[in-house]
Amino acid sequence: MFAVACDKKSDGPNYPDISGKTVRQILMMQDWKFSAWADSAENDTKWTDEMDPCMKDDVYSFFSNTKYLVKENATKCYPSDYEVDYSMPSDNSPLVTFFDGNEWELKSKSNTQLIFWRIVNGSEQHFQKVVLTRP
Repeated sequence: MFAVACDKKSDGPNYPDISGKTVRQILMMQDWKFSAWADSAENDTKWTDEMDPCMKDDVYSFFSNTKYLVKENATKCYPSDYEVDYSMPSDNSPLVTFFDGNEWELKSKSNTQLIFWRIVNGSEQHFQKVVLTRP
């Protein structure tokens, strides 16, 4: 009897499996790079970049049911990393209050990207989105 075993080669990064995970578990299972913050008064047809240059390398680490850490990395808005509160009505709610203290709706999720969306009603209606990606 003869048996051969070999290691499975990985051609790319090993992303976590999000199937069956709650939104809170997806937030907490890995770090997320703050990739985009955009605003549109054009009903999702033309977006303007709202990110300060110092935000473009920030990484969010959701480490508890109520807190996340903002890692400042090389281009700093603040002198050091800092903790921020976040909240959700339930573990699997698409509504997350975070980032700027406003409630955002999770519109799209994968193991490499989360897209949050909200409507801002001021003098005119605006749409905003925040994109978190795997660093």
